[in-house]
Amino acid sequence: MRSTLDEYGCLRWAPLEPPTGESSETLEAKRQWLCDNYHVQDTPKCLDRVKEYMTVTYSAQRASIIGRKGGIDPILQWWPYLQEEEYFCLHASYLLVEKPEENSIKKIWTENLNKKSSALWYVMSGACKMRRIEKASKELRPKLEKMQALMKEAQECSQNRNSRLPKTIAVFQLLAIYLKDDFERMVKVKQVRNVCS
Repeated sequence: MRSTLDEYGCLRWAPLEPPTGESSETLEAKRQWLCDNYHVQDTPKCLDRVKEYMTVTYSAQRASIIGRKGGIDPILQWWPYLQEEEYFCLHASYLLVEKPEENSIKKIWTENLNKKSSALWYVMSGACKMRRIEKASKELRPKLEKMQALMKEAQECSQNRNSRLPKTIAVFQLLAIYLKDDFERMVKVKQVRNVCS
């Protein structure tokens, strides 16, 4: 596997060869086993094998993803475990992390979330200053007003809870508004219940 950044800031965008001791045929057999056993037997022994196979087949997963034609559905049919958080994060760790066996993407995300979200909050608050809203175009003004209202609500929630969490969550929504994206499509929200309570 490559050890320097290759494509899109990734460490292992397109691994060149299967892992030592594997071939295209053994990787295909493991992929087929993963498909055949998707949620058939969720015993600890089976789940250990799933993790092992999802790790070993990383290069084949990347080849499928890079070479796909069309949307994501064919990939999820070929690699159904990529729909599961644990295995998606395992894949992302190999894609983005220098030593994935020691540092998972979730660990890095958690460690950096507050720091990065604070910086983004600062940038977004600058965009929403009242004088900027007053000078904004007719098209931009509603977006900035929506962002300002969201920031006010998140600020109040943060103070009431004595926590940065509401502001951290709001950063994602602010980015979606700012980038004119649909927040529900931008991130998968498992369950959010009254952050302010």
